[in-house]
Amino acid sequence: MKRVWIAVGLVAVILAGGMLALWHLEGIAGGLQATLDQLAQAVEEREDGRILALARQFQDQWEGVEPGIRRYIHHDELDAITGGCARLAALARYRDYGELAAETDRMRHLVAHILESERPTLGNIL
Repeated sequence: MKRVWIAVGLVAVILAGGMLALWHLEGIAGGLQATLDQLAQAVEEREDGRILALARQFQDQWEGVEPGIRRYIHHDELDAITGGCARLAALARYRDYGELAAETDRMRHLVAHILESERPTLGNIL
């Protein structure tokens, strides 16, 4: 009987850890999405100073959270966002609005995909 309780305890710890990681990731994704939404709006309004500041803000946010989530997210997806951060800053500097809008949308989809792929849905489990 003692082994059963140990097994139940271990399962509870694993589930709690997974839920904490998901909760943490949802907070991170929400902050990143908010910055990308502001960036998309600034690109539509062509506010050059704000665009560059938001691109740098997104890059700083990403560099702050990326080492922590690297423990449990696929590295390919994280590397795609890291490369996109550098691309956002360069496109903002050179005022290439069309490419900047497209890259911003791509980054929004990548962040949403990372969050969706970590949620415990039936499709992700099977």
